[in-house]
Amino acid sequence: LEEKGVLASQESNLANELNNFSVKNVALMLPFNLKQTEIDSADIRKNVLKSDRLTRISLDFYSGALMAVDSAKAQGISSNLYIYDTEYSRTAGDATNGRKIENIIRSNNFQKMDVVVGPLMGSNVDRAAAELRGNNVPVISPLSDNVRQSANIFKSRPADETMRKTMLHYIERAGAGKNIIIVADSKNYQTRDKIKSLFPSAHVVTPRGDGGDNFIYANDVNGKLEDGRENWIILETDKIPLISSVITYLNTQRDKKNITLMTTLKGNVYDSDDISNMVLMNLNFHFPSISNEGLTAKSESFAKRYKSRYGVTPSTYATRAFDVTYDVLLRLAAAENLYAVDLEGKVSEYVENKFNYVPETFGYANDAVYIMRYGKDLTLEAVPMPVEDPSAIQTIKN
Repeated sequence: LEEKGVLASQESNLANELNNFSVKNVALMLPFNLKQTEIDSADIRKNVLKSDRLTRISLDFYSGALMAVDSAKAQGISSNLYIYDTEYSRTAGDATNGRKIENIIRSNNFQKMDVVVGPLMGSNVDRAAAELRGNNVPVISPLSDNVRQSANIFKSRPADETMRKTMLHYIERAGAGKNIIIVADSKNYQTRDKIKSLFPSAHVVTPRGDGGDNFIYANDVNGKLEDGRENWIILETDKIPLISSVITYLNTQRDKKNITLMTTLKGNVYDSDDISNMVLMNLNFHFPSISNEGLTAKSESFAKRYKSRYGVTPSTYATRAFDVTYDVLLRLAAAENLYAVDLEGKVSEYVENKFNYVPETFGYANDAVYIMRYGKDLTLEAVPMPVEDPSAIQTIKN
């Protein structure tokens, strides 16, 4: 990815740049698996919804997309929404699932589509993009960044490497004057070396244990923590025992030292019951995220509107569907087509997600990432990127 989107992006209100009010044709491809609920039995339908996570996600996504269509209409943007059930099956394999995508596209007039949102699964996104590339129909991958590069693919989910790169830029910009301590396991030496190149005086702690990378001793860090200076501990691992070891020790030191814990990539391991959110809060934990997970005025307003319409609070998938779909509709109304939207270097932001599509070798990728931290009372807060002269910042190489 090019660096300019991360370094010098600015917020853009697409609603102020609308000029193309032709009716938009939008295809939504989701694995509803409706055939499983064709039998006229409410109990069967309920059981399917309970057991099939993809069906639940699809219904949530659909509900959010419908709200986006209505919100766009309030901006003067009318659209025709075409819904297609991809009937994805985990046991069928990529080839069979791919043929279902082909059949849907070849049996319907997709040439008239301004955009296709979905499918959800990366392999199906690849198949849809391959089928539609000849007609230059853009395909939005709403949830997966694990897709092939293709001239007509827009990856709406920032890649892990993009999140890591954004966090490294934050550390570079805000780390001056901090006492930086890096704890990295053997799989994360490359990130360790990048941080060390930005801050040559940073301390490095090598984890210990049988087989390696399982824990640290108190003495490994004790002499490296300083009084009178903010101590940034950057923890690079996906191993629960090592995370637990580091945060347990740091939590014993937080009353004596000024400590902030960070990572350049927060995986699902931090959701483990073995990792205490209370301790992460105590350590002012910072991490990159594709979404603003905190409670904001935007998220409260959306939740209120969603609950008024559907009777329940929106899931993460419903909210993301709204943001992805609404953004796409505004972009289509801001230019002749999605490829012509000249908004590189600008960031559009909605309820929980923001978007800045930058060109890759083939296709486009969203490089807009949040820096989040654990605040008081276990609240999550978005942290602004410090503003500096981009020319004074070193370039983070891949």
